[in-house]
Amino acid sequence: METKDTLLDKLIVSSIYGAGRTLLGLPMEHPFDCAKTVWQASPEKYTSAWQVFRDIYKKGGLVGIYSGMLPNAGRLALKQAYRWPLMLLLPPLFRAISPERLRVIVPSYEKLMTGFSIAVVDTFILCPLERLKVVLMTTPLEVKNNRMISWLRNNSSSLGKELFRGKIRQYITKLNPYLVC
Repeated sequence: METKDTLLDKLIVSSIYGAGRTLLGLPMEHPFDCAKTVWQASPEKYTSAWQVFRDIYKKGGLVGIYSGMLPNAGRLALKQAYRWPLMLLLPPLFRAISPERLRVIVPSYEKLMTGFSIAVVDTFILCPLERLKVVLMTTPLEVKNNRMISWLRNNSSSLGKELFRGKIRQYITKLNPYLVC
């Protein structure tokens, strides 16, 4: 007996595969992301990636290298969990609602609209998680050790502003990869 996959089944499977694929590589990828973020936060302090890794390890050991991994994992898994279904769902939707003449004039219209739509979703969902990751990676370890909750309470008003800062810049950055047709 042959089973026919429904659209919902395909979307769920693509979402699970996307999130799972990302989480499998995260333990290898995260230390490099952590070093990049720390280096970007203090470019005058470091001259090489090796120096960044050494400093992070000296200050916090493996905990320092993997600091910020939880929001990073959530951000990456969430990103892939909605991105793959949107890539399957949006092109046929834009094909159905766009006039034929527009598709003739701009052959890559469906790709452009899909890219713009995913970029908008990325910006509003991922920006706060990216900011939280950076805050956790660049906060001194002495603040994190046993005092992270009190630190978050004390800085909650500024943390909210920090998590949602820079939406326009991130929106433009997110659009660039999708504009390649």
